[in-house]
Amino acid sequence: MFLHPLECAKETFFVLQRMERQQYGLQQEHPPVWKDGHHLLYVQEGEGILRVDGDPLLLKPGKIVLLAPDCCVEVEGRSCKPLSLYDFSFTYTVASDTPAQSKKAKAVFSPGHHALSAQAAARFAQLLEQMEQLAETEEPLAKWKQSILFQEIMYLAASDRLTTEETGGTREAIEKVLLYVQQHYQEDISLKEVAQMHGISASNFSSVFKKHVGLNPLDYVTQLRMAQAQRKLKASQPIELVARQVGFKDPLYFSRIFKRTVGVTPSAYRKQSQTDKIVTLLPHLNDYLLALGVKPFATLPYGGNDQVDGYLPYLARELSETKLTGSWNKPDMDELAEAQPGLILGSNWFHINLESVKKIAPTIPIILRDDWQSLLLELARFFGKGEEGKHWMRRYEQKVNQAKALLSLSKARDESVMILTVTCNEYRVYGGRRQLGKVLYEDLRLTPPAGISTKTHYVCVTIEQIQAMNPDHIFLSTNNSNPSKEQIKALQATKAWSGLRAVQKHQVYEVESWLNGHAPIKHSLSIDVAISHLAESKQWEVSVM
Repeated sequence: MFLHPLECAKETFFVLQRMERQQYGLQQEHPPVWKDGHHLLYVQEGEGILRVDGDPLLLKPGKIVLLAPDCCVEVEGRSCKPLSLYDFSFTYTVASDTPAQSKKAKAVFSPGHHALSAQAAARFAQLLEQMEQLAETEEPLAKWKQSILFQEIMYLAASDRLTTEETGGTREAIEKVLLYVQQHYQEDISLKEVAQMHGISASNFSSVFKKHVGLNPLDYVTQLRMAQAQRKLKASQPIELVARQVGFKDPLYFSRIFKRTVGVTPSAYRKQSQTDKIVTLLPHLNDYLLALGVKPFATLPYGGNDQVDGYLPYLARELSETKLTGSWNKPDMDELAEAQPGLILGSNWFHINLESVKKIAPTIPIILRDDWQSLLLELARFFGKGEEGKHWMRRYEQKVNQAKALLSLSKARDESVMILTVTCNEYRVYGGRRQLGKVLYEDLRLTPPAGISTKTHYVCVTIEQIQAMNPDHIFLSTNNSNPSKEQIKALQATKAWSGLRAVQKHQVYEVESWLNGHAPIKHSLSIDVAISHLAESKQWEVSVM
């Protein structure tokens, strides 16, 4: 039955308890989990198998699954891309407590699954995005709004299922075919026979399959086999054995198909996959990797005074399982050798002897540059994360456009904005070539102080020159040293400082020193900070993407 639309509409109210995003990788072990309440699962991307009390179910983007309380759930990723799904736990109540209606409420829904239509899936994604935004805000009515959106999600699930039943069960038949193929891909199967087994005409099977899946049947089986082959090759299994395990009797033919599909030979792919254990010799590189969904095995400690457990503050949570080695500018060579990393990423910031590091593992020197976008995409291509890199760039561009639209309604659009960093012996005013200046001046199109070029990194100035610029807004930070903090206090005690327009208007914003960095996640956070201080609207939602 899944959801009964009429009973839901008349009497039932769904109450969201919790919403969680979960990811399942190919090589990760995921122990069974007991679900103690009602749950709605929604597959965002990737493919896999869900076993509910031992019964398998194919998961693919757009699939929703309704779970009853007290069931045992196991999830297994089955594609190169991590399986990403949302888990909504909820309760439901009825409008009346009469025994008759309580009895009816039990028939409102039963466990089941449904593949959303393209139109419903698009609407589901919109609702999900709104719910995620609300989850990050402290707005008093946010929980209420989330509850309303969840009601719409449940309505969407019920109504789309009803429409599918009224227009025939072809999609459900394709679902069964996909599940069968997922379980028997290593065998020599006849796809047309499989289609007939599930009530689909062999003559138009290929066109029907492609309409619902996006690939013809043979290409789908090939991609499935290659995904499983990649997983097995990463586990260092012999190529001949991998070929047989994924349905190829001839290893040479398997190698040709693998190279045609994946782009490299199986042996080359296995060598590349040894780079899973990554060490970074610069903490700031971790920003780029995390933006791509790549988590380093080990890194050097961050040397700033604001470090959290040895990590950059804004990355500490994501890197909590990443090993720290050596000091901020020198790796522990013995620890590196013992760890046996697959790849080491160096940098041009610190004078670390990369020749000695190369003796431990393949080492790539990463040259940090003003154009952080090109470096992100370069790393994305190297790690096989091209789509993730493009997705990040699209999301960042959308965020910039939303921020500019909000700033266009603010008085800050016509006022000057200064980025001032105080060190122990100088004042630096930043231009727009990189770091926070690139975000404010190049991306958000804000106005720098008079005499500051958007093409400049920074210039050292005197207090008299700051007076002459007399900005409307100042983003103020240190270079993360205790003497610099004392220097800020000395600056703020001067008559020249108190006479500045930004000071008199209470438009000086002290920001964390790490924010004036140059990397994807930092830039995303910089937009949030800029909007929180410069925009008059309180509708902006903080999001790192």
